[in-house]
Amino acid sequence: MFHGSIPAPLRSIIYEYAGTWPGEDIYVGCSGNFTIERVLHARFGDTRRVHGNDIQAYSCALGWYLAGQDLHYTLRDEYEEPLGWLHPYLEDRTDLLATLMLGTRFLQYVGKNGAYYRRMLDATREQWPRMHEKTATKLRSLQTRLGSFFAGDVRDYLDTEVPADAPVVMFPPFYASDYQAQFAPIDAAFDWPEPSFDELTEDGKERIIEQVQDRPNWVLGLHIERPELRDKLAGVVQTANRGLPIYVYAAAAGIRTTSPAAAWRRKAASRTAVGGRSSTCLRSPTRSSGRTRSAGPQGNRCPIRRSPPGTRRRCGRGGRT
Repeated sequence: MFHGSIPAPLRSIIYEYAGTWPGEDIYVGCSGNFTIERVLHARFGDTRRVHGNDIQAYSCALGWYLAGQDLHYTLRDEYEEPLGWLHPYLEDRTDLLATLMLGTRFLQYVGKNGAYYRRMLDATREQWPRMHEKTATKLRSLQTRLGSFFAGDVRDYLDTEVPADAPVVMFPPFYASDYQAQFAPIDAAFDWPEPSFDELTEDGKERIIEQVQDRPNWVLGLHIERPELRDKLAGVVQTANRGLPIYVYAAAAGIRTTSPAAAWRRKAASRTAVGGRSSTCLRSPTRSSGRTRSAGPQGNRCPIRRSPPGTRRRCGRGGRT
């Protein structure tokens, strides 16, 4: 239902560290799709207040909704002709949010010429009642709530809204040059109370990192490694072998690594038999001279002779075929 997400290992780190934080309030900067807020709600339920922040049309709508506030989004005059049929779905705050969320899927087609775009818009309108009802039903059953939501520059948020001793969690989109353009179709189609903010320069990024660190409890996820924060490294998360790693820093650190290679090593280690030999050979697709080569968890290889069908043969390194 929500657009985008952050990796599950990063959510686990936040879940663990948040359990050690004192007080009643936790502040999240650059909320995005509110994954962090949902993790904190799963950890604490309604026993602690969670506060959010963002600048995008989509994220602000979610934030205001979760904070129990009204949503002031109205269709722009120039979009009345192609989207006027949406008006019955803009009256209730839940219906309005469901419309905005579904809008991320089709608003980019509005105003474009071509048979493909016309087919997409026609199919959307035909299926709209069912899709909208499904989304609105999920929203009405949503348990996550915010203590407050601040629409505006995260630097102003950290300076003026977040108490000096309050825990802070952030995964700022430093590499998302299109952060504002990501939901531009919503901005184009709807008039809404857009917050003011400054462009995020390199100095601005450094300022955010300093503001987060200047607190007793915090977790900060970055796509760049910071040598000066080495003693604060809580983990490195990489969801794909060629994906950008996420360096997770925290006020109280305990280093861990999560990557596809690390997951493979853990799985292989869990199959290790007594004496340090692998109880399972992992087949390699390489075949040579009528033999199959298999790789053990340490990367070494063992030849396995072909066996008659229906039989099992133990290989020289403790595996079975």
